[in-house]
Amino acid sequence: MENQIKIFLNAFLYENLGDDLFVQILSHRYPDVEFYIMAENKYNGYFNKNVIYAMNNYDIKRVRIDNKILRMFYLLHLPSKVLFPGFLRYYNRKKYKLCQMCDYNVYVIGSGFIEPKEYSFFDYIADYRYYKNSVHLLSCNFGPYRSKQYLNRHIKLFELADEIWFRDTFSYNLFSKLDNIHNAMDMVFSYNLGECFFLPQNYGKYILISVVSFQKDGNYDSVIQKKYNDFIVRIIKHIMKTSNSKIILIAFCQKQGDSEVINDILGELQYKERIESYSYPDISDKQIMGLFKNAEAIIASRYHAMIIGLLYRIKTYIISYSSKINNVINDIDSNIPYIDSTELDSMKEDYFIDNYGYIISESKLSYLKASAEKQFQELDRLLQGDAE
Repeated sequence: MENQIKIFLNAFLYENLGDDLFVQILSHRYPDVEFYIMAENKYNGYFNKNVIYAMNNYDIKRVRIDNKILRMFYLLHLPSKVLFPGFLRYYNRKKYKLCQMCDYNVYVIGSGFIEPKEYSFFDYIADYRYYKNSVHLLSCNFGPYRSKQYLNRHIKLFELADEIWFRDTFSYNLFSKLDNIHNAMDMVFSYNLGECFFLPQNYGKYILISVVSFQKDGNYDSVIQKKYNDFIVRIIKHIMKTSNSKIILIAFCQKQGDSEVINDILGELQYKERIESYSYPDISDKQIMGLFKNAEAIIASRYHAMIIGLLYRIKTYIISYSSKINNVINDIDSNIPYIDSTELDSMKEDYFIDNYGYIISESKLSYLKASAEKQFQELDRLLQGDAE
């Protein structure tokens, strides 16, 4: 199609269900737009036909060469960020070319602003080159962060963006003095792409548990992970002892270790006849959404497991591993019960099941859906208006 609108979609492409739902929602909302993503062909078949994979074999080879150079610097204890700064690396140079080639740039990495161990001046320059290319940043949160410098540098970066939509009030308040800053609920509250329920119709009632590996944000704590695993084991034993419900364990991201956590949990259980486990992308996003929609209850450890549980108005039990979850909970309803991952060893499983379930009201859910829709206003005007 001549004059087809092109968007560079800067997303977290690591076969993670929550982030992949962002790509699905956007590409289906704007079917006449070409979305270019920094991913290789192995993602082919996951997304809508208007999503174009911009990393070919040559690109992958160049990225691997850069990684070898970085590993060499690391082994020789050389300052890699000085000798080989981010804006010179092939991946970032490829990204900048895509930014300049496309009509618009959309950034949709929900937790893309967790402060790393080191955020150098060269990292800032690499980000600066991206943000000056007509960026629309959707459904994100800022932090956790430690330093004032990291915050101040992002104030300068965010000033360059066309618009930024934070999914929590805490992040919004950090940058509220900027004219282009807005607040709306998580994009997944706008999900309307359907579900696929693949279990037998006579499968019966089941409770879905989304597990999490605490290595996902780079702050792995083996002690907390062990306490978390033990708590999930205790919950499963309690459910199997007190009800006839089956258990389904779900891994949102195998690459971040969720499937390994499932295996560790199953290894602690003697009886597994009523337990099933599934991992994304071994089953599709629609199949997982089908499992959520038909569950009797959801024990949500992953952030988007909480959002999906609320979306389908299923009784949801929340285990929080991050302040980003706490902040969104407080925005939705400060009375929502949840337990922090650091407090699990002191929680009795029967008390948790009896007191921590939450079902959102229809009126509140309608508000959340309307709020999530607000962040598309400008893109609707630019993309659907141009398409007409």
